[in-house]
Amino acid sequence: MDDRAQPSRPARRWPRLPLLVAALGLLVLSAWTGVLRAASVTASPCRDAVHRQLDFWLGEWRAVDDQGRELGTSRVEVLHGGCVIQETWTSAGDAGSGESLSFVDPADGVWHQVWIGSSGNVVRYQGTVEDGVLRFEGEDTSADGTIHLSRAMLRPEADGHLHHKIERSDDAGATWSTYFEATYVPAAEAALLPEPAPQPPQAEPPAPAPPAPAAAPEPSEAERPGKVTAVSVEVPDAELPPEERSKIRLKSPMELEVPVGAIESIPEEYSWSTDETAQYVADGASITRVTVSRDENKKGVALDVTVALHSGSFLQHGDLDVALLAPGGEPAATAHLENFSLGRSLSGQKGEAGLEKKLRLQLDRATFDRLFGKGPRPLLRLTLTVRE
Repeated sequence: MDDRAQPSRPARRWPRLPLLVAALGLLVLSAWTGVLRAASVTASPCRDAVHRQLDFWLGEWRAVDDQGRELGTSRVEVLHGGCVIQETWTSAGDAGSGESLSFVDPADGVWHQVWIGSSGNVVRYQGTVEDGVLRFEGEDTSADGTIHLSRAMLRPEADGHLHHKIERSDDAGATWSTYFEATYVPAAEAALLPEPAPQPPQAEPPAPAPPAPAAAPEPSEAERPGKVTAVSVEVPDAELPPEERSKIRLKSPMELEVPVGAIESIPEEYSWSTDETAQYVADGASITRVTVSRDENKKGVALDVTVALHSGSFLQHGDLDVALLAPGGEPAATAHLENFSLGRSLSGQKGEAGLEKKLRLQLDRATFDRLFGKGPRPLLRLTLTVRE
């Protein structure tokens, strides 16, 4: 049989297969190299030295004040390939929480931060890191829309701790007051915080006093000193900053008893006031003045009690109770004002006196005549509860 007459066999095509495999391999390798190159480009922008400036902030922290008392906890971590630093804050006792996001804006090359807290305030900062210290400046907008200038500092210390301080200004930056200040301690070092100083041994209680003599006759109105009396517990001066030690700090709720006076024959335009309340403060708030005026009406006699209040802090609210106490201590009339703003920069403030709140105590004629006739003067009990 003539071999030339036989049809062609497929075996003659096999030598071309390695060339096809090689070509496909080169194509896959080229595509994979492109993917790796693209991944490298997208992963690298936030791995530079600028984005590593806040590495000292990363970790789990406990924030404490200068007495070692815990203010809250903070967790700081890197997100999104190093492009965002997130802080998650929880106040001690679950009093509040918040979160901040810090990032470098490529448009200006500086750090920006946005904070939102459970109180509804929003803070917008921008700043830089110089000599290892992060400094921010910006605005803090309260839940009611009030805007305060704000600045913050975060500085690493040699012992591995961080010093964090936030200040606010109410007068376009002319003066600043400290809003928050704490030392950030690594959570693992909780047991290393300084122990409270030992208390001195208590002295032996004094011997019981002899029975008190019979009460002296009640002094006349002219002899009565008319001093304001603090009912709530005082806080030792050692816990106050030096600039506030001229004040008497009381625990909140602050309770003051203010003498009204014998006004059995006063005219309708009667007014009585005192500025002695301004020496008492509770959580930065004080009652700076109390004024009482008389108003005759169909129900009898009303006493309008105007209370001037001032707070050196921000984002504070308060409750105010006023009770007119008969000489025996029982309340004859009461009034209550709940959850009003105490912070500075409020539209209702009146100069340095702060806010003025008016509460009305309504008395029938018989009760008024009994309380404000001859004899011991009645008291106004003012109760101011301060809260964030």
